[in-house]
Amino acid sequence: MTLARFVQIRLLRNAAFLAAVLLPLTACLAQSNAALLSLLEGRDWALREADFKALGNTTDQDLIALAEDTTQPNYLRFRAIQALRLFPTGRSADWLERILTASPDQALVRRALDSYGAAFASSRTAQMERMAGDLLAHPDAQVRIGAARLMRGLNTATSADRYQQHLRGVTDPWERAEAEK
Repeated sequence: MTLARFVQIRLLRNAAFLAAVLLPLTACLAQSNAALLSLLEGRDWALREADFKALGNTTDQDLIALAEDTTQPNYLRFRAIQALRLFPTGRSADWLERILTASPDQALVRRALDSYGAAFASSRTAQMERMAGDLLAHPDAQVRIGAARLMRGLNTATSADRYQQHLRGVTDPWERAEAEK
């Protein structure tokens, strides 16, 4: 047997082995993504916690991947960010914090702020207070309103002071009224 024939046989065996292992795995991943997408689709969409939790331990990772996928329609990306509130993991906290501090997309920031507040209000209060405080100076009024509401909801002495201080500096009556809701 020549060396070339030996290599060819080994490659074919490895390819067959990889196909036997990877094809079911790929199918499983495709099923998982299809199940996730089906939970995010729909005209009358609702965040159903039990259904999302049933998808497994890597759902937060899948939601983050979907939220980052700019080829997906924005409504799916935004719903993926909303669903992250159901998964208060270190991975989702880190990703949401990165969006809050570095994303130029105001729509992503608004949704990340809502999910971050819902998921980590009790476990990451200091980080949340710092981030929401920074976002009170954001150029987008909707982000500032969300940050103000989050500060008010934290119920710490520092957040209450920052919230009141922020309201005193708001000159737009609409923005003030929305922040006070």
